[in-house]
Amino acid sequence: MRLILAAVLLCLISVTRPVAGAKPDVEETVPLQYVNEDVHAVILLYEKLTGFKIVRDNFVQGKITVTADQPVSRATAIELIEKTLMTNGYALVQTEKDIVQIVGTGQNSRTVGLPIISDPKEVPKGERVISYMFKLRHLDPTYLQQVLGQYLSPPRPYTSFLALPDARAVMVTERTSVIRPLVAMVLELDVPPLPPPARPPKEKDTP
Repeated sequence: MRLILAAVLLCLISVTRPVAGAKPDVEETVPLQYVNEDVHAVILLYEKLTGFKIVRDNFVQGKITVTADQPVSRATAIELIEKTLMTNGYALVQTEKDIVQIVGTGQNSRTVGLPIISDPKEVPKGERVISYMFKLRHLDPTYLQQVLGQYLSPPRPYTSFLALPDARAVMVTERTSVIRPLVAMVLELDVPPLPPPARPPKEKDTP
């Protein structure tokens, strides 16, 4: 019996013991030290990290800075690059599942075929420019257009607001990191109006 137990323990030890020379499962890190670097060099890194096919127009040019004081995870590197490109006026548009088109600064990204989304669950996780359709139940679309225009002033080159009164909707073109909080804000605003305050009862005239 003791021999059987010893054999079982030996088998367990041999299975759980790490293989000599095997590398630990460590997440890949990416150094980001692009200071005043040509934007195409940063886009090349972005292409390698994401696996996307990148399409860019002739207006994608200039220098940008993307830095981190220490190597970051692949996901963080992708996020930092996307946000930096957007902040510098470039627009990232997901035209296909594996294709991202980068629109140069000052250009109208709506001409490349922006995805139109009306479900918050379908908003891309990455930083993209999209058109989001806010379907309203109570708010006046023209009023909401004015509110959003003031809230997002001054607008980016890709920002636009289109009121659709007949459809009781407003179409907003913006980056996804802006659209997400707007969805929550509009949900809070699109409520039935408060009833008018009750009038105090009239006092009866005393004889």
